[in-house]
Amino acid sequence: MSIKLTRPIAADGVRLYYRTKYDIREGMVGGHYRGHMFIPPKNNSEKGLFRLMDPDNVMTCIRLYRWFLKEYERVKLRADGNWSGLIQKDDLMNQCFQDWPSVGKHRVGRLLRLIVQYETNFQRNRTDKMATQMFWRWTHPLDIVYGLEHLMLTWLPKVVKADDGSCETIDDLMEEFEILRDQTKEEDHALIEMILEKNLR
Repeated sequence: MSIKLTRPIAADGVRLYYRTKYDIREGMVGGHYRGHMFIPPKNNSEKGLFRLMDPDNVMTCIRLYRWFLKEYERVKLRADGNWSGLIQKDDLMNQCFQDWPSVGKHRVGRLLRLIVQYETNFQRNRTDKMATQMFWRWTHPLDIVYGLEHLMLTWLPKVVKADDGSCETIDDLMEEFEILRDQTKEEDHALIEMILEKNLR
């Protein structure tokens, strides 16, 4: 049974631009980003593809999902009507991946570009008082959250099933998203160990 995930096309008066469909080929996603592989193997001939079950890609999805959900809640409390945001790349990396150094800025940037329909990179040029700064930006945090949910739909049910769980309905899927929101860093590591142990692809 295929799960159909429906999310709104607008939130808080802002039009959302997240991707809902992915071109999946043998456990990899392609067609949206034409560039080097997320994980370039030797003699790579499959350019522009995202390996769904790669442990670093799974960790990147989970950590960004959690961070952008918190960002959404934080901005909601501000209530100033400004949903767009940006963060220095190093700051986001420190907050999300300090304990998982194999995830780098290159991977995060390509994943963000994969799940939304606009450019997420932003450069603030050098001035007399400040060095050049590199940021990721978004028009609304839910662009990232919903984009990640649609991407995770391509691999999360398989992971749950491999761990003797059930993820066959939309209610099951929403419950799994809730688990990911509340999961600790230690539980993230345990999930990755299970993926490696069961050799999921």
